[in-house]
Parts: sequence; C-alpha cells; structure tokens
Amino acid sequence: GLRLGDGRMFTLTSPPGEDREASYAEFSGRWRRLHERLRRRFGTIEYVAVVEPQLRGAAHVHVVYLGGYIPQQWLSRAAEASGFGRIVDVRSVGSGVASYVTKALTSELTDARLAPPPHFRRVRWSRHWGTCPPKLRRIWPDWHIVTAPPRIAALSAMARGYEIVE
Repeated sequence: GLRLGDGRMFTLTSPPGEDREASYAEFSGRWRRLHERLRRRFGTIEYVAVVEPQLRGAAHVHVVYLGGYIPQQWLSRAAEASGFGRIVDVRSVGSGVASYVTKALTSELTDARLAPPPHFRRVRWSRHWGTCPPKLRRIWPDWHIVTAPPRIAALSAMARGYEIVE
C-alpha cells in the first residue's frame, strides 16, 4: 500500500489505568467510532492497522495510512472522544516502517502472555489498501495477510516454497 503514495503513521493508546481485558473488549467499538470521525473530517483514507499490547498489557494500535497530515491535536481529541487514550503520536513513515509493524505483529511469538484474546483481529485494513491502479498492477511476493496461528501459517508458506526465517 505504501508504494501507492505518501504514507504516515499514528499510534493510539488505551486510556490510562485500563486493564488488558477491558482494553481488548472495547477496542473494536472505539476503532469504529474513530474511523467514522476520521472519514467525516478527512474523507476516506486507505490504511492498515496493527494492534499490539502495551507494556501494561492493554491494547494500542499503529495505523499506517495514505494521505495528508492529520493534526496531532485534532487526532488526540478525536481518539479520546472515541474511547482511546489522549496520547497520540503522528509521523511520516520512512523505510523502517515495515520492520516496525512486523515487530508489532510478532511480539507474542516470543511471549504467549502478550497474545491478544482468541478471535481478536490483530490486523485491520481499509477496502482498497494496496490496490494498484491497472497500469501499476504487479505481483506482491513479499507480504501476505494470514488469518491463522503462526505455526499453521509457517507450514503453509513452506508448502508453497517460501523460506521461513525466525
């Protein structure tokens, strides 16, 4: 998706003092409310969002999106009004964003206590994230979204001829 335009990233936290269970239970509703506020204010944005646990276990989300700068002050107010914490980080993304998001995706592989609740969607993306216009269409062999446990995803990838590197 980032090959299609300028990318930016923002990070949202859970409210202070909220525990892990409440944070994950409330996340989907908070995300829907914030996404609607973003759409009303800035129009449709294309994004991919990765949820990971904070040090205290509560969920926070990294959102990589295509589009113009969203003012931090506005985003902070909208996040808080949607149920997230008030602390929001907004920045342009560089070449290291893929490794940063990958780290967020794989954090529970080293510590099972960091894994989100069963059936929780760790990765969310907009309808047209990564959709190329016909003249730019090409095969994207580097990234795949898999909705399976890590062991099954690795076995499936090996069966297709990919090399798995820990």
